[in-house]
Amino acid sequence: MRQQRQQHMAQRVQLDRLAGGALSLLLATGCVTTQPAPEMAPAPVQAPAPVPQPPPRPADDPPARVARLALIDGQVSFRPAADTEWGAAVPNAPVTTGDRLWSDAGSRAELDAGNVGLRLSSATELDVVRLDDHAFQVRIPQGTVIERVRNEEGDDEEIDAPNAVVVPAGRGEYRIDVSPDGSTTSVTVWSGAADVTSAGSSFHVNARQVATVRGVDAPTFDVSDAGSYDAFDRWSEGRDLREERAAEARRYVGADMAGTEDLDDYGRWGNDPVYGPVWYPVAVESGWAPYHYGHWVWVNRWGWTWVDDAPWGWAPFHYGRWAYIEGRWGWCPGRVVVERPVYAPALVVFVGGAGPEAGRVGWFPLGPEEVYRPAYLASPGYVRQVNVTNVTNITNITNVTNVTNVTNVTNVTNINNTTYRNRMVPGAVTVVPERALANAEPVRSVAIAPTRDFLSARPVAIAPAVTPTRASLLWRGPATVGSAAGVTRPAHAPVVPPPALAARPVMALHTPPPAPVPFSVQERVLAGNAGRPLAPSQVASLRPTAPPPAILPIRPVPMLHPSVAASGSGGPGGSPATGRQPASMPVPGERGPVGATATAMPVRSTTPPAPGPVGPQRVAASPLDHAYQAERAQMEARHRAEFAQPPSGESAAELAQRHEAEHQELEQRYQQARTQGRPTLPPATPRPPATTRDGRQTTTRDKAPDRARGAD
Repeated sequence: MRQQRQQHMAQRVQLDRLAGGALSLLLATGCVTTQPAPEMAPAPVQAPAPVPQPPPRPADDPPARVARLALIDGQVSFRPAADTEWGAAVPNAPVTTGDRLWSDAGSRAELDAGNVGLRLSSATELDVVRLDDHAFQVRIPQGTVIERVRNEEGDDEEIDAPNAVVVPAGRGEYRIDVSPDGSTTSVTVWSGAADVTSAGSSFHVNARQVATVRGVDAPTFDVSDAGSYDAFDRWSEGRDLREERAAEARRYVGADMAGTEDLDDYGRWGNDPVYGPVWYPVAVESGWAPYHYGHWVWVNRWGWTWVDDAPWGWAPFHYGRWAYIEGRWGWCPGRVVVERPVYAPALVVFVGGAGPEAGRVGWFPLGPEEVYRPAYLASPGYVRQVNVTNVTNITNITNVTNVTNVTNVTNVTNINNTTYRNRMVPGAVTVVPERALANAEPVRSVAIAPTRDFLSARPVAIAPAVTPTRASLLWRGPATVGSAAGVTRPAHAPVVPPPALAARPVMALHTPPPAPVPFSVQERVLAGNAGRPLAPSQVASLRPTAPPPAILPIRPVPMLHPSVAASGSGGPGGSPATGRQPASMPVPGERGPVGATATAMPVRSTTPPAPGPVGPQRVAASPLDHAYQAERAQMEARHRAEFAQPPSGESAAELAQRHEAEHQELEQRYQQARTQGRPTLPPATPRPPATTRDGRQTTTRDKAPDRARGAD
């Protein structure tokens, strides 16, 4: 047995070296010359013509994170950003900017965005106004939401209600209640601290306090001690305790990876001498294979996206790689641990049908050290970051940024000559009719046994040449039991929120992003895009011709010059508090009424793991990261001021587009510096100052503070 094990390991190491060599050549040139093993050699096929796309820029990169619909209890509905109809929500669906959720009477739901979790109670609507790498802004026109911020510093979290804006001041747990008519908002701070803005005044709410804002046109507020838990608080606390028990998974994955608490419940960890940390699912049936129990949906920014049926089916299908180790599948998160890994819609390679196999499409999971190439437009720096945790030879990825014609690398579609270790594993390749993929049908019920010809002689591609339809946007099918874990799809017709909620205005501090372009407008262009999503510039060109979308209405808050201040007991002597006051911070995770037993939130150790041959390595923030954060904070402060008092002659839509362009320009400078290995940001291009309606001028480009810029 020992000798067989050594031979087995030697074969895997040899295969890794072969794949690594092919990987290096592919990344450096956009193709490979190494020939695969004879039994896997593809038949000669003509490479498909590349789809014309603009050169990728860092500003075109999608966000590194999305939210996961982690839990559904009862009747919960979902409306994608680009659609006008609601559908029944399913677990593990990705949620991003512009998406909307409705938790019906007696129902609950949970969103997990890594460092931020949101839990919806009964009769609650939550709309994602913005979700990107640095901001999470949501709109709550009605209902109850508990937000848990897991990081000490957090990002720019903002909760917009009809008569108040809530900004958590970092790590803590916050409950927001909005009355059915939208006239009353209560903010309960179980732990942490929050700033609440209403009618031009801001006041501070400390831990174990509740602030209540009443009225819309002339609101008043009061602050008092928080009461005792109700059933929703106790349910949420149970979810917190479950997260805290997921200690083992946090040794191997980043703190901001959603779904890590599921891994300890549904699998076991081990260390492999070749692949490093490996997680093995335990509740799977015989013959189980990754990416076989679920369905595909179309998400505009990322394209074809996998939604798995398993209750743990998030992290292993959007991060890491799968390996077939001694007769079973294991998920390999990688040896390098970053606090916020880059989300991918599905880490697979597609196999397209041709000839007798026309009308069918297949796929198989990528293995360790195999590079994921996005089907969506992305810069070389993005390609490097989305692969950095699983391709240990960083030079191979860095070579992408050094080639002259980056389009040939990031847009390559003919990758037939690459050796993929999982392609010939029994059961690894899943094949379905193209119509099943386009209609979001459950894969297990329509899967076709792949022929040997399909396995070895079909072209390999980074995207299936399947044009999405409106049915691709969300699940609309009947109830089925189609997963190894016995997950049942929703049988009920989608419930919808009251129509008045869509038109109910809310207050906000940040400018919302431009409204999404409806899928009905994009559909005509997507028909000729070979199953790949449109580039951001293509989507922007469609926006002027798009019909008026259901824009989330935002009421600006006149922060700078309040005309009427809210009254209440928030400040000394009963006067309103107009600025941040020092918070009396409790023990992290402290929650509940005075005298209640505190529940500690998990504190992530800052001590690196002990060195070892298979231990993960963590990536710390760099001086460039700190410089970027400092400049971004200045830009956000200016954006809030301009949103409160827009510059003269600039419409709300123009302001939103300008702010979005400035965000992209900052991201582009950051990625440029990161690619070049610089410790500081390159200087911004100055623009003329904008004039507000009261005659003041604001600078549209901020200079980073000297302490953050450093020396080149």
